[in-house]
Amino acid sequence: MINKHFKLVAVCLIFVMLLSTASCGKKDENTSDEPVEAVSVMGDIRENTLKLSPNGSILEIACEDYSGTSVDVTGLEQYIKSEVDKYNSETGTNDVTFTEYKEENGFVRTAISYTNMDAYNDFNALDILVSLYSKDEADEIAKEYTASQTDAAAAAPIDTADISEEELAAAGYNLEDLEELEQEQDIPGISTSTDAVATFTDAETKETVESGDIDNSNYMMIVTSEKLNFVFNGGKVLYTNRFCEAMNENTVSASGDGKAIIVYTYEF
Repeated sequence: MINKHFKLVAVCLIFVMLLSTASCGKKDENTSDEPVEAVSVMGDIRENTLKLSPNGSILEIACEDYSGTSVDVTGLEQYIKSEVDKYNSETGTNDVTFTEYKEENGFVRTAISYTNMDAYNDFNALDILVSLYSKDEADEIAKEYTASQTDAAAAAPIDTADISEEELAAAGYNLEDLEELEQEQDIPGISTSTDAVATFTDAETKETVESGDIDNSNYMMIVTSEKLNFVFNGGKVLYTNRFCEAMNENTVSASGDGKAIIVYTYEF
């Protein structure tokens, strides 16, 4: 005689098997055959941008609008990949990595990763400086700029004979002011010690500070003449000079009109 307990267990097992068979034949309403698109590292960025990480690595997002030009973008992705492979082969490194490519109606965005700024500069034939903040370096850049402006003014001297006293008065000047300006133009390229002091805008307070007021030895500095946006992942923008502007706490836009100096730090 079959034990009643055994019969109960057998019935339960059969019931479970029936449920399993039914569920296998029924498609999960929450699943989909649609492929999952990978998250873009470029996001919605549409301007040339460098993203810097605390370990020194860099993600470049290069943006170029080829719409309305004769450039054929169909083979551009493969060309970029081949240039990356060529660079790594010639240098015997893996310092440059092709990451992502998108083309939309002739507007091309490419993401390339670099192990450090040296690799970025070498691959792109640029000379962006990354270093600890240096007051002397900042002042030297300010001096060079001031000297170039003085030279430019000397190259286009003012002819006082063409300016009447009435015109001078309307502009808030007199003949003595004009004579002093002419004397300055006779000595091109000369900068005073005051001219050699770099000034910055405090990214938080928007106040103007001089190079000597920045005295933290752990602050970092970027110097570039390129028109670029810089994003400091995990970092904070502290000061910018006249050729760049802090867009938010960790992003700066360099104008490309002169040597931009960005002072920043990483918040560990």
